[in-house]
Amino acid sequence: MLVVAAHVGDFVWRSAGSIAKYVQEGHHVEVIVLSDGLVAEAAEYWKRPGANEEEGSLLRQEEGRKAAEILLGSTENYHFLGWKDHPIVFDQERMDTLVKLIRDAQPDFIVTHDLKRDLYNPDHGNTAEFVLEASCFARSTGRIDGHPRLTHVAPLFGMEAENPDICDFKPGCYVDITGVIDKKCEAMRAIQTQSKMYDKYLAKAVVRGREAVNRCGRKGCQYAEVFSINHPIGSEGRFVF
Repeated sequence: MLVVAAHVGDFVWRSAGSIAKYVQEGHHVEVIVLSDGLVAEAAEYWKRPGANEEEGSLLRQEEGRKAAEILLGSTENYHFLGWKDHPIVFDQERMDTLVKLIRDAQPDFIVTHDLKRDLYNPDHGNTAEFVLEASCFARSTGRIDGHPRLTHVAPLFGMEAENPDICDFKPGCYVDITGVIDKKCEAMRAIQTQSKMYDKYLAKAVVRGREAVNRCGRKGCQYAEVFSINHPIGSEGRFVF
C-alpha cells in the first residue's frame, strides 16, 4: 500500500485507519507527503504570537513524523519531500522524483486524493492528477533511471474530500477501521496545528461506519473510511471480498 498526500495532515485525517489496519495485518505500507501544508492547512499555528515560516514548517514536519511513527511503527517508510504548498508546483524534476519513489515502493495499489477537484484546496486534486501520471510513467519501459519499473497497473483509490458533498466525491470502497480506531485517534491528536479537525474526522468515521453497515452489509462496523475508485479493479473470481 502506497499513500501519497499533498500535505502533512492529509494522510492522517483521510486514511490513518486504513494505514493502521494494513500495518496490523502485516502488509508493507509506505507514505509520501509532498508538503508541510503550512500555507493552506495550519491556520491554528498562525494564530500563535511570533508564528513564523521556519518554526511552523519544522513543527508541521515533526507532527507528520510523529503520526507516521504511530501508524507505521517507525518513520523508515515515511517520505517527506518538503515542497511548498498552495500552490504545490509540479514540474518534470518532481515528476521524476515521484516516479522513482513509486518504482522503489512497487505498490499493489495507491491511495491518494480524489481526482475530482477539491473546491477549497486545489493542491488535493492537482496531486491526484500528478500521482496518476507518475504511476503511468513508473510503468514506462523506456524510462531508464536505475529503478526497476512498475510491471503492473497499481489501482488508484481516492481519499475522501473534507467537504465531499460539494466536491462530487463518490464513495466506492468502504474500509472497516473499527479495530484500529484508537490508532487513528492517536495519530490525529499528533496534528496539533489542525486540532479542530479531530472531532470532525472522528464524526465522519462514525457516519461512514453506519453507511458500511447499511449500504454494504458490513455487520458490526462502527468506524470506517471511504475511498473513490479511480481504476478498474481486477477480481480474483469473487465479487465480494
